[in-house]
Amino acid sequence: MQLGCIAPSCDRVGRYYPLCLLLPIDTTGIIEPEVLRSATQELTYLGYRILEGIRRSFSPEALDQVLAEACPLDPLPYPPFWPELALYANSAETSSYWWTNPASGGPMRRHVHHGPLNNLLFNHLFDGRYGES
Repeated sequence: MQLGCIAPSCDRVGRYYPLCLLLPIDTTGIIEPEVLRSATQELTYLGYRILEGIRRSFSPEALDQVLAEACPLDPLPYPPFWPELALYANSAETSSYWWTNPASGGPMRRHVHHGPLNNLLFNHLFDGRYGES
């Protein structure tokens, strides 16, 4: 299983592309809720760092350096965004779980996608006209 962060970004000449970060989760056994909670907290922290890098136009090297810094072990100063995610997560399924990062300042949105990644999913994630799922 992998958790990830995907954000729209733009290079120096104005081309738009998705900026992606993956966080692998060991799923050799049952996914423990505490492991998932810790991983999603780390992903939230990294989401804030990605947004900072986009807003401040970090070079790829500078963004790599910021992302390589360790996630703080203490609880972060924001609430969990999908505390019941562990109830849904199943490493045997081909489902993906998507949510907005609180760093964006936008409304909380969650989406569960069953099956492989496809155009419909990415249209939903980036366009948002398909409503919440």
